[in-house]
Amino acid sequence: MVVTQELRQALDQEPGVACVLDLDGVIVHCNKNWDDAVPAGTIGPVRSAQVLGQPWVGAIQGSMRSYYERLLTRAINLPPDPGAGLVHVSECNTPSLVRRSTARFAPLFVDEGGRLLGVAVTYGLLELGSARELYGISERSPDAYRNSHGIVTQCSCCRRLRRTDDSTWDFVADALSSGLPRVSHGICDTCLAVYYPDEAA
Repeated sequence: MVVTQELRQALDQEPGVACVLDLDGVIVHCNKNWDDAVPAGTIGPVRSAQVLGQPWVGAIQGSMRSYYERLLTRAINLPPDPGAGLVHVSECNTPSLVRRSTARFAPLFVDEGGRLLGVAVTYGLLELGSARELYGISERSPDAYRNSHGIVTQCSCCRRLRRTDDSTWDFVADALSSGLPRVSHGICDTCLAVYYPDEAA
């Protein structure tokens, strides 16, 4: 897919972060806000130069990957209508803030006949408040959450850690600021009910 100069300019005028995916779900363009939005200390290939040419779902961890694959398929199969699109809401938290993120998927059509080129994904963030106030901050070490195999389970959405002795999920700021080795990604009951109700059914 060739990203036209007009599309590049339109995406660069977006106040949020945006990218364009081809019909195979591969990232073919990131707007000028992409790299500025990457939080300091983020681990993994997330800069625009690293993600171009990579599958969009490639960076999604754990059990939610299949959900996002289905979401992308739904976006690709939307009708050829200029207003067509869908929005997904989740969390994208930092060590101190709880933030709600949105991802709007809009199909890109090349002509009035409805020939689909790809999908534009535009992200937005809304700060909900202090992590300490909304979740409480656990003072436990991230290593206290390791199971007998040395693995920590982290919610893919809110990034809280699951205790090994019960189903409680705690917000551990140190786990978000430094990154964790040997992490398994799951989804906590709260995020499943709030952000992924179709998966909970």
